[in-house]
Amino acid sequence: MSLISTVTAARTEAAEQRRLDADAEVERQARAAQLALEVEAAKRESARQDRVAAEQARAEQDAAKAARKAAGKTRQAAAWQVRVATARKVGEGALWIGPILAPMAVAWVGQVQFAMGVLGWPVWAALVFAAAFELTTAYVARLDFLARHDGDSGTVFRAATWLFALIAAAMNYAHAAGPGMAPTGAAVAYGLMSLTGIALWELLSLYRHRKHLRDTGLRPAPLPRFGLARWTNFPAITWMARRLAIRDGHATVEAAWQAATAYWTDRAAAKATGMNAKTIAANTPPAKPVKVRTTAANGDGISEPDPRPVSAPPLPGGRANAAKDVAKVAAAHPDWKPAQIAAKLRLSERTVRRYMPGAAVEVAA
Repeated sequence: MSLISTVTAARTEAAEQRRLDADAEVERQARAAQLALEVEAAKRESARQDRVAAEQARAEQDAAKAARKAAGKTRQAAAWQVRVATARKVGEGALWIGPILAPMAVAWVGQVQFAMGVLGWPVWAALVFAAAFELTTAYVARLDFLARHDGDSGTVFRAATWLFALIAAAMNYAHAAGPGMAPTGAAVAYGLMSLTGIALWELLSLYRHRKHLRDTGLRPAPLPRFGLARWTNFPAITWMARRLAIRDGHATVEAAWQAATAYWTDRAAAKATGMNAKTIAANTPPAKPVKVRTTAANGDGISEPDPRPVSAPPLPGGRANAAKDVAKVAAAHPDWKPAQIAAKLRLSERTVRRYMPGAAVEVAA
């Protein structure tokens, strides 16, 4: 019996061990499958991160490329603006200097012909002579401009400039003039070219000098222009706006116009106030003492002044028929108040109340 129990126990133990081994194998396979899944998920996440990193790198490269392209366009635009500004400056300089250099060049030719034809000098010497004389004139003109720019008087330099210009014009005229210094086309043309160049330089110098004075505050700004319509329709206001622009420095038309309008409004109000004061003074009679008869204690009659104000004839310059006008309007409009009658007759309300029907009775009462 013990042998059977032993065998049964051994078999049971072997079966339990096999079951345990099977469970262990199942668990091992499950762990292996879970590990495989985790490894696969890690691979997919790593691949995703690699793709994101690659996309970010491409985006950064594209952004850097776009930034380089925009910077290149900005540099090109800036360079183009610099070239345009330089070309504009050169063009403006040519516009200023070209009209001056052109007549001076013609005068230079005239000086060369004078040196060769009158003085008998060779070409190279004639060129030196013309350059010396024309450049001397330009040098003195430049000194005149610098002197006025520094605030100094340029009268001496301007006189010297025109002296050299007149000498050059005389030489150019002389060598091309006819017999007896008779005028010819060439003589007049060469002489005028010598004077034209200096005249243009004087105008340019004057313009720059005035601009310098205006920029530094030594010369007032240009006055606003009001136009023909304002001068024609509102001459008084326009004239006052111009005067106020000169006095107060209004730089715009609207500012000067508003100041002039305010001036005329204030003046009209002051004038109306003065007229009202004069009207009141003219229509207000002065107090006149009136003697009344009183009886003394002894029965004798004594005349004493009455302190009550009484009506008196209007003063010179006043309205003589004010009482009649007031009575007439009051009769025509019995429901009107004194203020309305005063407005219609352009009198003071105090005067109307004095001349209203029944006023004497009220005063007496």
